Amino acid sequence: MARLKHPGTVPPAPGYAYLQRESRLTIHGESRDDLVARVIQHRQHKGYEPTDKATVTLEVERQICSRLGKDWCKAEGIDDEWIPMPDGGDFLNWNKVKSFSAAAWEWLKQGGELAPLDEAKARAAICGDCPACQPWGGCRACGLSRWTNEVVPKDRQFSEVAGRGCAVCSCALGTLVNAPASVILAAEAERPLTYAKGCWKIALIANAQK
Repeated sequence: MARLKHPGTVPPAPGYAYLQRESRLTIHGESRDDLVARVIQHRQHKGYEPTDKATVTLEVERQICSRLGKDWCKAEGIDDEWIPMPDGGDFLNWNKVKSFSAAAWEWLKQGGELAPLDEAKARAAICGDCPACQPWGGCRACGLSRWTNEVVPKDRQFSEVAGRGCAVCSCALGTLVNAPASVILAAEAERPLTYAKGCWKIALIANAQK
C-alpha cells in the first residue's frame, strides 16, 4: 500500500474521493481531512467499522494511492507491494478512450463475440471493488453511457460498473467487462498500461504471454 506525499495538495481527478465498497457509494471531500470526516460520518450512519480517524485516514490515503504514481505517493516500507500508476495520467483522456472503447463499440455493434457471461460478471465484480472505478463526469458522460447502453445487452449491463470508467485506461467499464480477450489484448498492445494489483487485466495479459 502507499500514503500520500502531500496530503494538502488535491490529487488528480477525481481528487479527494473514496469508494465505500459495502454501500457502493463514492464519497468526495474538499480536502483529505474533510473526506475522512465524511467517510466516518457515512460509516457511522451505516454501522460500518472502523470509524476512528487514524484508521480511516490510512484507508483513504491507501485507496487514493492505488490509482496514483510516485509523484503523489510513497510506499509504506521496503516490503510494500504497492504498484504505482504512471504519473501524468488523464482520466477520460479522449485519445485513450478511443483507443479501446471506440473499437469495442464497433465490434459489439457488428455482432462480435462477447466474453462468457460468467467471466463478464466476475470482471464487473472486480472492477466494482477497485478504486480506479470512477463515475463518468463532464460533457462526455451522457454520450459514453448512451453508447454503452446501445451496444451492451441488457442482461450484461452490470450495476457495479454502470456509468463508470477506469481511471487507469479510461475505458467505459460497461463495455470493457463484456469485450472478448482478443479485443482487449489488441488495445493493450497499442498502449501498455500499469494496472493496480488485483486487476483482472493483469491475469488476462499474463496468460496471453505464456
